[in-house]
Amino acid sequence: MEYYIEIIILLAPGFIAKEVARALGNVKSKITPIDQVLNYFVYSLFASMWLLLGFVIVRYYIQDSIILGIIMIIVAIVSGIFTGAIWQLVIKGIWHRAMRFITISKDGYEYFQEDTLLNGNLMDGKPHIIEIVRNGNRIARGEFMGASFGSDSLIELKVKSHPHYDGWLDGQYKDYFPYISTYVDVTNGIEIIEYGYPEGFFSGNFDVNKFISSVELEQKFEGAVE
Repeated sequence: MEYYIEIIILLAPGFIAKEVARALGNVKSKITPIDQVLNYFVYSLFASMWLLLGFVIVRYYIQDSIILGIIMIIVAIVSGIFTGAIWQLVIKGIWHRAMRFITISKDGYEYFQEDTLLNGNLMDGKPHIIEIVRNGNRIARGEFMGASFGSDSLIELKVKSHPHYDGWLDGQYKDYFPYISTYVDVTNGIEIIEYGYPEGFFSGNFDVNKFISSVELEQKFEGAVE
């Protein structure tokens, strides 16, 4: 029975880490069975480091094999969760920024071999304003809320689309929402246009009335100076 517990303790962290990272947004546009095995191996390798550290600490204080086994199962679960979360929330972002800097400095552009540009740039935990266009027709415009991915392509996008965004981005305040970039899904003929926004636009303390008033006051001041 103890051997089964040891096998579970050894195998579980990598699987848990992979699933936690996936749940937090570690999406691959295409992945082969070999890639899955390699990903599991990498997650297991890093998770095992925490597992080994936990074993050394726990083994020093606890001698009873049953209690030790129970605690190590808990440690295996925690190490898997921690490894998956730290990869997706911290290490992956640092890695992508470093690779982006190197590729842009070397080649003049950025490219993704496994991930998608959309996932790498928009699903970064930061707020974004986007516009979705298909065959020249605007589908939605507003705050990007998230996306779901299938095995081969982007399945759906969630956008907080509200008429106010059209007024702000097309009207007299459009200079405060500058164009940033366009992502093109060549296969499905979809364009996703990203815009910038005023500082604090997505914060809970942002008051659109004060923002509009300040913009109008600034425009009146500029007109008076001219």
